[in-house]
Formats: sequence, structure tokens, C-alpha cells
Amino acid sequence: PLPDRIKAARDVLGWTREILAAYSGVSVSTIGRIERGELVPRAGTVIALALALGIPPEELGAEAGVHIRIPPDKWS
Repeated sequence: PLPDRIKAARDVLGWTREILAAYSGVSVSTIGRIERGELVPRAGTVIALALALGIPPEELGAEAGVHIRIPPDKWS
């Protein structure tokens, strides 16, 4: 599920929520709510988190139940 995927990706990078917030532009409190499963993020938030974590946006979007289609040359 999305909360686990975001936390796992953050852990692999050795990032705190604060670091992910700095790279993604998503607030620390929003990241925390997503990771606790309290909030289903909007498409723009999913894209921002995916780009910061190096995960294809479509892949993370699918876990969030959001259809995202971005040409690979726009995010890689």
C-alpha cells in the first residue's frame, strides 16, 4: 500500500520526513498523514513525492488509486 511504499522508499534513502518535505515541497505533516494512512493524496502530491523519491509517478499513483501518465523523459 501507498503509506508503506513511501516510508520504505524514504528509509532506503535514509531520509526523514523533513528531508522528503524539502525535496518534494509537500509538508511534513501531510507526509506523516499519508504514511499513517489518514490521507489519500491528490495527484499533484503523488507526483511530487514520486519525483523526490525516484519512483515512477505512474507506479506510485497506481498504489494511491490515482491514474497518472507522464512521459518518462519528463521525470527521469
